[in-house]
Amino acid sequence: MGFILAAGLLLSIPIIRGASKTYAFVLTEQYPPPGEMINAGGHRLHLNCTGKGSPAVLIEPGLGTDWISWQAVRQEVSQFTCVCVYDRAGYGWSDPGPFPRTSGQIAAELELLLKNSGIAGPYILAAHSFGAYSARIYAARNPAQVAGLVLVDPSHEDEARLSPPPQEPGPVERPFGLRDLLQLVPPLGTDHMIRLWKGRTILPPELSDVPLDVQNRFVIGTPLRQRDAEMSEMASLPESEAQASRASLPHDMPLRVLTSMKLESPRTHKEPVPDVSRVHIEVQARLAASSTNGKQIQAHASGHFIQLDEPELVVRAIQDVVEQSHRNRTN
Repeated sequence: MGFILAAGLLLSIPIIRGASKTYAFVLTEQYPPPGEMINAGGHRLHLNCTGKGSPAVLIEPGLGTDWISWQAVRQEVSQFTCVCVYDRAGYGWSDPGPFPRTSGQIAAELELLLKNSGIAGPYILAAHSFGAYSARIYAARNPAQVAGLVLVDPSHEDEARLSPPPQEPGPVERPFGLRDLLQLVPPLGTDHMIRLWKGRTILPPELSDVPLDVQNRFVIGTPLRQRDAEMSEMASLPESEAQASRASLPHDMPLRVLTSMKLESPRTHKEPVPDVSRVHIEVQARLAASSTNGKQIQAHASGHFIQLDEPELVVRAIQDVVEQSHRNRTN
């Protein structure tokens, strides 16, 4: 009986996924992209800009995340310059892009996005976590188009290699059950469909007063194409790390590296949270030192999402690079 149930479930997956995609496509029409859809080489990427001034700041989120976590930073930065957020290929409102989703591919698409956007360079790239790889690659390929980098707790290609291996828990003996079977089932898209159906009624309290574009970005959630993009980004990490390691930044590029000092967010964890490892701090310090105009900023009250825990640090770092860019243009 269990075998028949499992076989029926597996056979129905393509049908359910197809129906979810169709239904989600219809519902998504209720939440149009707030920005522009811009050609990035055979597919379109969603770009949303606020504020005025130059240099424009482009935010590059981490793997599996979006620009909602950047709302506090985005709002403040828009008071003194233009700030843009975008959805990588397959994320949010953007079309799917070519696979594999390496950081080199993402940087190439970012180049076309900015070129076709009509926004004049040079730009400041503010990137979080995995997004730092594509930001570094873009800067290495287009040094004249980059006024500076602000890397927020960036992933680093050497951190895993230099860190001691984690302690593995002993094996737990238990029978294979339905929960294990469900782990093997690819995403069906039903959560995305439910989120679209319920709309803004499911917004968490912290998003109740944010601008409509941020609310809609939450509502459209993570469609199946985003899951596919995320999985490809994850599977391509070794290649992305190798690409980033070969990306040499200009020796004097304005560079700010914000390093989280806590393993978890003190904002959301009541108990004392442990500090990050020495390796985590050192590899990011080394990255900051790769430019004579680089500086590491330690975020002592932050977990990995510094833009949520201490957004003022990120805003100050961006403003510092913006002001330096203005000084460089007048000299």
